[in-house]
Amino acid sequence: MRIALDFHSVLNDLQIPWIAAYMAEHGPAHLERFGKPLEKSDITDWDIEKFVIPKAKGKMYSYLAEESLHMSAPPMPYAVEVTRRLAAQGHEFLVITDSVMIWAIMGYLKEHYPHIPDIRGSVLRIPNKLKAQAAAALGCTDLIEDYTPNLAGFSGRGWLINTAYNAAHEHPLCRRVADWRALGARLGVEVDDLYSGLPLSAPAPIAAPSLQHG
Repeated sequence: MRIALDFHSVLNDLQIPWIAAYMAEHGPAHLERFGKPLEKSDITDWDIEKFVIPKAKGKMYSYLAEESLHMSAPPMPYAVEVTRRLAAQGHEFLVITDSVMIWAIMGYLKEHYPHIPDIRGSVLRIPNKLKAQAAAALGCTDLIEDYTPNLAGFSGRGWLINTAYNAAHEHPLCRRVADWRALGARLGVEVDDLYSGLPLSAPAPIAAPSLQHG
């Protein structure tokens, strides 16, 4: 198989440092308004700004301009183990992302996913609306996403990693899976040991990244 992967929220758990950065700046006001910290399970729509205080609306996406935020995110649970096992079976990977931070993403993959070869063309910047067509044109059999519309038009098998923000969105061509363990099982990888406890790559608690605002 040749497997196309989105980067954010498929390989890289972006919401963890994104929420941490927001809470570091607006935590007291958020707690006063909502009575609890913002958590991933609270974000039940694509637009994170629906779940933050009014002062932060229009500013949440500015955090994403900071490379340190993206690079401080831990891998998605079980993604390292399952992709390693798929690579050991001889399957190929392409990382297809809409992000402009291609060199940073390649560095992240080298650190966390060394089994995804660092070769020319292994990480491609493709606009979201063209991802499915690009993956098909590149001979990919599978496309793994967190954003339902990006699967539209893909001629192979489209997989959706379940999240709180995409739970209400379906696409007739997508196969929803709970996490990388479930996906690995569907792709023919032995995953029984991954259900026995914490993920082998369980990340340490993430502090808010240091963001420099000019």
